[in-house]
Amino acid sequence: MSKNNSNSNETLITSNSALSRREWLQRTSAGLAVAAASGVLATSPAAAAPAADITPEALPKRFTQAEMTRRVGAIRAAMKAQGFDGLLLPSRPDGNGDIGWLTGTGAQYAVFAMNGKALVIGGEGEGKLYDGVEAQKAEGGLDSIGINSAIKTLGLASARIGVGYLQDIVRLPEGGMNYTTFDRVKHSNPQARFDSAADLLLMVKLPRSAEEIAVLEKADAISEMGLQTLMNTAKPGALHSDAWLAVYRTMVGASTEFPTRLSLRSGKEGNTGGHPINEKMLAGTICNQELSASVLGYGSQVNQSFLIGGPAPADWKSAAQYCIDLFQKLVDSIKPGEPVMKVVDLYKTEVEKRGPGQWGVVFHSGGNNDGPRWGPGRPEAVKALFQEGMVFTIKPRVPIKGVDAPAAQFGDGVVVTSTGARRLGKRKLEILSAG
Repeated sequence: MSKNNSNSNETLITSNSALSRREWLQRTSAGLAVAAASGVLATSPAAAAPAADITPEALPKRFTQAEMTRRVGAIRAAMKAQGFDGLLLPSRPDGNGDIGWLTGTGAQYAVFAMNGKALVIGGEGEGKLYDGVEAQKAEGGLDSIGINSAIKTLGLASARIGVGYLQDIVRLPEGGMNYTTFDRVKHSNPQARFDSAADLLLMVKLPRSAEEIAVLEKADAISEMGLQTLMNTAKPGALHSDAWLAVYRTMVGASTEFPTRLSLRSGKEGNTGGHPINEKMLAGTICNQELSASVLGYGSQVNQSFLIGGPAPADWKSAAQYCIDLFQKLVDSIKPGEPVMKVVDLYKTEVEKRGPGQWGVVFHSGGNNDGPRWGPGRPEAVKALFQEGMVFTIKPRVPIKGVDAPAAQFGDGVVVTSTGARRLGKRKLEILSAG
């Protein structure tokens, strides 16, 4: 999963299916006027009513101290296994996953010692700091000064320090650490050794606690509410921007957090509509989407192709049912301790029974938007094993014969249990149509 950025450079579409620029601006201006009055973007189409326990008031406001203490223990065990004395964690534009996960703050940097506290530098830590986390000032606004002070305070000047976001990052193999800051830190600590800790930070977060799984279940439920809103809104002639804003309103209204992903499209793949587009939905097209609500910064994506109006493509029902059945087969095939590639290979084999497959990612990690993306031909899946507590969105794709785009898709959050796996979502496994 990525942040909510479209894979398309499209902003205004000129086609027979699009409104004129004047009409689009009028519709958009009306929506923004309502948004200004209500504090959120609003549209007129009906939105899905939230479940009784899915309201901003009922959702957790932060993780418990016990959960944060558990994470520190897990980090220290991983550090010991890989020979790190400390960690230097930069913030990340894709969700600040490492710092937020370990400290519960939105700090710019964090320094953590095997036997010391976590010192956070810059940025904002919302609310009360957790026990074991302290703020370290960056004099003159220079983060490198704060980091150097933290390294000295924690006794890491001659230590081996693992650096997050340095290299071999998901979707960013050369990393994203600020060069000037890192260069100054290295020159100020010549006796220290700095190595990438990307693998450590990635893998230590994957086995989720019961508390994290509960949060992901709520995020999945809000994502399903967004899907229901889309079903209520999509119909032949409906404007993409109206549908997009309606889904946005539902998901943000339920959690008061920006979705980690909101992209939808009819007649094209779901990852091509990550912003409101001046385009009408056409009868007989398939609507795909990537909807991932956020709770405490944790996202869980859902996907489900559905038909808009009709007539349907000849192969639509067969492909849609095959995809749903394949999703369940993949879930049933997961066992803790077994290779991820075993299920990835099963996916490839089953899709190819109907013809050439369209390969990509089938396992998207749930959580801070910084986890692995596993699928056929992807090297990061080769040595991975399923572990109890891992949470993924599993989203197989099955081509629809005679249709260039999109493929049929069904995706939902799935957690690995002690004996197998189970879905986080509650919607029925059935073929859908709207309008």
